[in-house]
Amino acid sequence: MRRVYWYLAGRFCEVRRDRAFQKYLAFRGAAEKFFNKIEGGR
Repeated sequence: MRRVYWYLAGRFCEVRRDRAFQKYLAFRGAAEKFFNKIEGGR
């Protein structure tokens, strides 16, 4: 039973980490676009 619990907990943490990573990538992409716009506007 404990093994199943650890497996589920591990999967849950993985999903949370992946989601946070995707959010980070999306944020970085938006930031790069934003800065490129500023650079191009000069």
